[in-house]
Amino acid sequence: MVPDPGHYGHPPKVCSQKSVTIRARDYGKLKQPHLWGSPEWEAMYNRRTYVEGFFGIWKNETVGGRHRGSHQFTRLAREVLITSLQFAHANVHLLRKWHEETGHGDPEHPLLRPEPANHGFSNHDADSALEALAELLGTDPDRLVIEDNEA
Repeated sequence: MVPDPGHYGHPPKVCSQKSVTIRARDYGKLKQPHLWGSPEWEAMYNRRTYVEGFFGIWKNETVGGRHRGSHQFTRLAREVLITSLQFAHANVHLLRKWHEETGHGDPEHPLLRPEPANHGFSNHDADSALEALAELLGTDPDRLVIEDNEA
């Protein structure tokens, strides 16, 4: 309560009245079902740790690599797609880590199997890449011409 507002004029009613009544429906989102610090409150609040931990995993460079500027799209649908794929990847990462640490789950389940080392890709230098391309095209590597567009 402000007894003398001085040169500021009249304060708003909320600052000058003796009490303020707030209806339950006006602050329902802020109301907690359990007394702060009680075991029930701690059990409820500790769930937040898992959510925050997931976001930490999602931002981890080796898992999701999500950070400001990591993706710049002009359409919301693309951003939603990329975000969904990153969440799916983080979920698989957590599932595999859980399986590795606990031994629970069927090791033959597709989501629990280790990632293949190369996903079917191979590294090539310029000559071996040319040979692989020629094999793919069913032609002789000497017949392929590589143009240098940087000149």
